[in-house]
Amino acid sequence: MPRLAVLAILLTASTCTADIAQAISWHAASRRLVDYTKVWTCVHSTSGFRVPMRIANDTNVECWSNDATDCVWDDNCDAYVASGTSPAAPLECGCMHKQVWGTVGYDDPAHWCSCGKIALGANPTNPDCTPAPSPLPTTTPAPTSAPTTTPAPTTPAPTSTLPATTVLPTTAQPTTTAPKGAC
Repeated sequence: MPRLAVLAILLTASTCTADIAQAISWHAASRRLVDYTKVWTCVHSTSGFRVPMRIANDTNVECWSNDATDCVWDDNCDAYVASGTSPAAPLECGCMHKQVWGTVGYDDPAHWCSCGKIALGANPTNPDCTPAPSPLPTTTPAPTSAPTTTPAPTTPAPTSTLPATTVLPTTAQPTTTAPKGAC
């Protein structure tokens, strides 16, 4: 039997995450074909039921729910997973669960969210549903208008009516005349 056929049988028949992970690691090419974290998997919960769960696109654990409020808690987990359909409205742990139930679900080790997180190896990016820090408001100073001042009248500088004079340097020695009779 070809390896991919065996893998397909294991994936459709298995309800254990470990079996799926082992089947995927068995054939290297299958890692490109199947993202097993997106497959619905029956996970044992502390209530005794097996609940269909998977890792949601936002990295939180989600359970099979048809009303986005309650997970399906019955003996039909295998039938849900094998149906190949998706639930009408899955319930996600984290922020969605906190909106509906007042808790994120991961904070209680006996909660199905914690069980699913461990069983599926989920690593939610915001398990505590902490709001993103809001950017600090930037204050822009109000535009101020400079007081308008009227410039004082200016008097033009006086101008000379005399023609410009040019002084030329001279190299000639002044002539002196000595008085007569002087030595």
